[in-house]
Amino acid sequence: MNKLAVAAGVDFTDVAPQPLSAVRFDFRVHDTFDAVTETLGLDWLGTFSPGVQIHARSNLAGTIGVAEDRNTAGAVKVVICSVEYARYADGRVWKNGDVSAPVAPGLYYPPTPAPIRSP
Repeated sequence: MNKLAVAAGVDFTDVAPQPLSAVRFDFRVHDTFDAVTETLGLDWLGTFSPGVQIHARSNLAGTIGVAEDRNTAGAVKVVICSVEYARYADGRVWKNGDVSAPVAPGLYYPPTPAPIRSP
């Protein structure tokens, strides 16, 4: 049973105009064929002020190995790190892939019910 342990540290900077209270990093393990064989997450909680670099912290430790009689580690080609979610101090959440304008106070529009026919 081959196992690969992954330990990681990240440096990041809050580039939004508001402070953050949490960030989720996503680590995707790619094999020789560039297929994603494993995904590991790291949630980092705190108060992250805009424009301030947050220095590396090694608190992700995951194990990649055999799952359901299948060697998921294979030959690891690369591990890619990205930000999956960011929670602003006011509770709003940004998700990777959101293409809206930068989040600014007063510009948040919560979901509303679908329109109904007027009588």
